[in-house]
Amino acid sequence: MQILGTITTDALAKRVALIGIASAYAEGGKFDQAKQFVETIQDPDTKASALIDVDGAFLDVAKRYADSGQLDQAQQIAELMPTRDFRAAALALIATGYATSGQIEQAKQISQTIEDTGEKGRALAAIARKHAEVGQFDQAKQIAEAIANDSWKVNALAAIAGKCAEAGRIDEAMKVAQAVQGSYSLSLAIAKGCAKAGRLDQAMQVAQAMQDPGSKSAALPVIAEGYAKAGQLDPALLHIASTIEDVSQKSAALGGIADKFAEAGQFDQALQIARTIEAPEGKAYELSQIKPHDSKRLAGS
Repeated sequence: MQILGTITTDALAKRVALIGIASAYAEGGKFDQAKQFVETIQDPDTKASALIDVDGAFLDVAKRYADSGQLDQAQQIAELMPTRDFRAAALALIATGYATSGQIEQAKQISQTIEDTGEKGRALAAIARKHAEVGQFDQAKQIAEAIANDSWKVNALAAIAGKCAEAGRIDEAMKVAQAVQGSYSLSLAIAKGCAKAGRLDQAMQVAQAMQDPGSKSAALPVIAEGYAKAGQLDPALLHIASTIEDVSQKSAALGGIADKFAEAGQFDQALQIARTIEAPEGKAYELSQIKPHDSKRLAGS
């Protein structure tokens, strides 16, 4: 502390030193000292910068505790954080941790203390996803509807729709999707959910109706995995891929489908699909990734 008096002639150096000392306290786990030291800083700009650095260090420590499952300790750190935004981010992280581990009530209690709309939405979406994961769809939808942040609401509803589809509750999944018109992520979640549940025909119907080329491109390989495991190549799968107008997205879809058949040991079908890729570079790359035991099969490419 005494060295500060020797650098009073250099305002910038003093500011850097003050911020550095505050950060060092925080990074060393001396949280009370860090907060107390920041309060002694007279210059408003320096104090504001020190607060940001201290809260950043607090957040890093809280995240380490949360990642290791020590959520109580992480919460204690969050409650010491002086600025609202950083505290909200830490609490959302902790609430998500509680939700993921199935401690829903603790997650809900923490989410109610979060003041930032976006971070609160993040926490509530995690809670909704967990409810859906364990088949509590009514509770999941109730939580999702309470989310004020549009992006996190869609995130939650997409997860719910996907889990409904996996559970065979297709009508319910579609009703969830209808609540958010034009959301590509919900349609994608439903298609994937149907595919994971082995309802490949329904998954194909959802994929066929998709308007977004990226979502359709992402859905088809997931659906293809079911057909590949059964050793079947449904022509409708390639037909749907052919309706994607964007060449790069179409190549990605066909490449993804080919990969699933190759992974299942269905090399003839994989090569057949790869050869339909229009983009020369995409076709060459995909053919190079398919490695059947008999490399002569590539001769016809």
